[in-house]
Amino acid sequence: MEYNTTRGALLPYYRDTNVLRYLVHIPSDPKYGGTQWQLGKGKIDPGETAIQAAVREGFEELGIEQTNFKEEPKLFGTFKKVAVFVVEVIDCNDLVAPGSETLKVFWLTNDEFQQVGRDIHKYIIDSVEKSLTVDNKRETSV
Repeated sequence: MEYNTTRGALLPYYRDTNVLRYLVHIPSDPKYGGTQWQLGKGKIDPGETAIQAAVREGFEELGIEQTNFKEEPKLFGTFKKVAVFVVEVIDCNDLVAPGSETLKVFWLTNDEFQQVGRDIHKYIIDSVEKSLTVDNKRETSV
């Protein structure tokens, strides 16, 4: 399945007791998307699918390897031609050094991201948070 997109983004998360944390980064140069915390994302290369681009960008910008995914990333939605995939990680400490386009990475809660994150990504993380919280309530009530 292809999407009407030009970029892929990956939003890894893990459950830290009763709170969700999301892996985000600050670019090493403002030309890569600004100076605030943001999602790992980038252009879809020729011959690549949106999910392949998202996984590649997750590795390059966030230092997260596919072997650390609990399952295949799921398309959460498309925002301004960016296909956003979410994935739960196995081990939040199992990261490799990100590429040169990244200054630093960190696991932030939604509340923390709303304070320091890139404005255009705040809605995405807030929406993912609401969706994952609802999904978790469904699982625990069954």
